[in-house]
Amino acid sequence: MYLIDTHVVSEARKQSRANAGVIDFFKQACAQDQSIYLFVVIVGEVRRGVEILRHRGNELQRGLLERWLADGVGNYADNILAFDAEAAQV
Repeated sequence: MYLIDTHVVSEARKQSRANAGVIDFFKQACAQDQSIYLFVVIVGEVRRGVEILRHRGNELQRGLLERWLADGVGNYADNILAFDAEAAQV
């Protein structure tokens, strides 16, 4: 099982331009049927990026990132880990 960091998610989003190590990691994790989890904070960080692009008027990039976020949340819905006061104490 893996918990993916924001930077890894962001790098993977680049697809063919992504770091080869990141691509290899995902290929290997999928081949080994490993569970991949996202931290709910990543959703907020990407949403913040969407809103920054909206504020800057970059509608093309905003739309691409917003669709990617919606797809990611949909695809990983069962693998998005919440963070609450109890988790913070641990």
